[in-house]
Amino acid sequence: MSKEKDIHQEKYLEKEEINAIISCDAFARITTPQTINIERNVKKKNVIVLIYLGSTLNFIHCKIAKELNCFLYPAPKCQVMVESGGTINFLGKCHNIKLSIREYVLNSPMLSIPMGGADVVLGVQWL
Repeated sequence: MSKEKDIHQEKYLEKEEINAIISCDAFARITTPQTINIERNVKKKNVIVLIYLGSTLNFIHCKIAKELNCFLYPAPKCQVMVESGGTINFLGKCHNIKLSIREYVLNSPMLSIPMGGADVVLGVQWL
């Protein structure tokens, strides 16, 4: 991606309003009838993926994003609402994360947040 496109993307993200909700299950890695917990690969790294349709967007643990050298587009003053009512500041947005699920490869943007249970959370956005 060219430097001009990067600058344009950063300006867009500064204006973008993101309304994100994540499940409490993502922090505790709890599997319920509404969740699926699987292991898959991102850039040949094995990650724990929580599929939960109660989350509005896709998320990646900030430590995993750093380990994978994913570029974080800044998104200042944006928060993710946790179903329990709390909020978490997110560090940025990773574009084009490629998650391998057998023969299928999901290419999706993901918000980078600290999580305790899962490495990646797939919400309604990936459907």
